[in-house]
Amino acid sequence: MFLCILLLRNEVSACSCTGERAIKEEIENQDAVFVGFVKEAEQIRIYDTLSPNHIIDRVEMKYTMVIESVYKGSQMSDTVFIFTGIGGGDCGYNFKIGQKYIVYGRYLKTADRHNRRMFIDKKSAFYTTICSRTRKYQSEEIKEIKRYLKKSIK
Repeated sequence: MFLCILLLRNEVSACSCTGERAIKEEIENQDAVFVGFVKEAEQIRIYDTLSPNHIIDRVEMKYTMVIESVYKGSQMSDTVFIFTGIGGGDCGYNFKIGQKYIVYGRYLKTADRHNRRMFIDKKSAFYTTICSRTRKYQSEEIKEIKRYLKKSIK
């Protein structure tokens, strides 16, 4: 009986993406689009503060990225923080330290979401997943981004 209850409590959720959006659609649906290098990675444990034992609710990754170019987004500093899942079914993007990426991200909505352990300027904190167009740097992708942005300004 105890095993059944334990299994029911720990629901398994799998990542389910509906397909990759076109560049135009992705730019329109994200808060920011930028290119940068991953400088650091940190695993963040988020606790269930309603539980008397404060058990770990979930784990996310926090990546520190040095910005090279910004295509969408305002007042972004030269260093930003990217939050994502850890992978394995939670849609987390697996960034590698030292690699250059194109990030399509949304502003992190709550600065204190990690149990007040960190306070981050909302304009420098983003969330992305494998369901967005976030990817290793590709010059062809950048050409398409520039082409779309040039058309949308006219």
